Amino acid sequence: MNTKKQTAYDEIKGMLSTMRNLNESKLSKNTSILTEDVQPSEPQPSEPGDDVPSPESYQEKFDNVEVVNEVEVKLISTDQEDTKLKDDEKNSISQLIDSFRQQVAQLSDLNPGFTIDEQQIRLDGSITDLDINFVMIAGNESGLYINSDMLPIENETLEMFDKLVKFKPTFISAMEPMLRDRRTT
Repeated sequence: MNTKKQTAYDEIKGMLSTMRNLNESKLSKNTSILTEDVQPSEPQPSEPGDDVPSPESYQEKFDNVEVVNEVEVKLISTDQEDTKLKDDEKNSISQLIDSFRQQVAQLSDLNPGFTIDEQQIRLDGSITDLDINFVMIAGNESGLYINSDMLPIENETLEMFDKLVKFKPTFISAMEPMLRDRRTT
């Protein structure tokens, strides 16, 4: 348990880490990998004074991309078996995609799609006609994140934000059991 009190510096550092992760998914939007074994590299400290994990604590990670309802689902794990979706997970993701298209936007682009690892499940996508990029995360850093350049605030935009915010609890409640199940196996 971490009993260390967080300072403003620690909070800013956490926010920067979240932004790096969100930007990383935006940069990888154009890459398409069917199956790839990721070779570990030496971790580097992100800030001066940060501790670098010991080589024993760093494990090789595997990833795999599957397609559910025309949406890519990237699975990342230290266990090769966890890089495959089970039938009930596919059904859950498929139902969630259908719900998203019904409740939020029919013409949304869910690309790069889902990314599932041991700590979080995230859904990256965009509402192309409004030029809104979004990320929904269940697990660590849970929430809804919006990324858009000079977005005009109009009724249509506000209505879309409202739909995304209303869908967030549906996403989190659907993905939390899958995340818990993946952590225990």
